Amino acid sequence: MELIGKVHIVPLVFPQDVTTTGPTFDIVGLKKWNHVTILVMTGTNSKGCTLTLEECDDVTPTNDTAIAFNYRKMETSDVWGALTAATSSGVTIADDDDNCVYAIELDAAELSDGYAYVIPKLSNPASGNNYFAAIAILSEPRFAEDVPSTVIT
Repeated sequence: MELIGKVHIVPLVFPQDVTTTGPTFDIVGLKKWNHVTILVMTGTNSKGCTLTLEECDDVTPTNDTAIAFNYRKMETSDVWGALTAATSSGVTIADDDDNCVYAIELDAAELSDGYAYVIPKLSNPASGNNYFAAIAILSEPRFAEDVPSTVIT
């Protein structure tokens, strides 16, 4: 079975210069999946920002709350840093964190009762050119499907 039969890959933000406005990510549903890995990739950044993760009760979201999460950072080629705990305040992406990848790891069981959705967020950079892209990789399906159904709004 190919990779696409085992995981569901979702583009959350296509590569873009967010300048002074943080990008709008899609909300990801975990009702049919047990785990999500969210990859946030940086390009050239002239100002820093903060990466957070929010749990949501629906796709609007009607209620959303910043949550703690675990992440790894890749700064060179394909070498990941140690798994690190982030508080609900998130992770600082410095202005010199060019061409890095941040991998947020989250099990659906870590979400609060009544919350089955997550959305990553980046604070607004102060100025300049700031390039980002992001994808979600959902794994450990709860129900097998030949073609996974959508998990975004």
